[in-house]
Amino acid sequence: MRTHILFLLFLLSGATSLPAQIPDAQIDARSHRIRRGQLDLLQLTDTLTAPYATDREKVRTIFAWITDNIAYDCNFQNARDPLLDDADRMTDIQLRLTLVLKNRRALCGGYAFLFKTMCDLAEVEARVVEGKAYGGYTEAEGHAWNAVRLDGRWYWLDLTWASGTCSNGRFQRSYQEAYFLAPINRMLYSHRPAEEFWREEADGE
Repeated sequence: MRTHILFLLFLLSGATSLPAQIPDAQIDARSHRIRRGQLDLLQLTDTLTAPYATDREKVRTIFAWITDNIAYDCNFQNARDPLLDDADRMTDIQLRLTLVLKNRRALCGGYAFLFKTMCDLAEVEARVVEGKAYGGYTEAEGHAWNAVRLDGRWYWLDLTWASGTCSNGRFQRSYQEAYFLAPINRMLYSHRPAEEFWREEADGE
């Protein structure tokens, strides 16, 4: 009997050592209080993710911060920034991220590359997915969104559509939870990736 009790205590002690999942609302509230200020991207990412033990929590805080702080560039103002005087530098990802953080606005590619870069810094596996999206304001020129792998499974995220919409040339923030960690086969109704890999992943879900 004593051995049985000791074994149960051992199991309980092991269970309590596992990281508890922090509620999204709590993660979001903390993320929304953090302002970039003079922090560089690495410092910002570290500040956001430091309290969290799981990849999902890290993904959530990065997602929450970007969708709360970056607006869609409805009038393509970043393209007229003086930093882009040298046309050859327009393909420089680092420059694009600098503009996104400086101006706090982005097109879909800016959202996607910022999210992936912050996930890379947080050591979370993430990708940029490119293709077409239907039903939103980005469909005419193609679209970019993200994928993250958690516990061996890929999920899609669309920070552009999650952040808000454009109306009469002005950004209106309107958070959409549906674009956070969506199953691929569900988002295929509106998002069509260029890579066949993602269709194969959806078939396996």
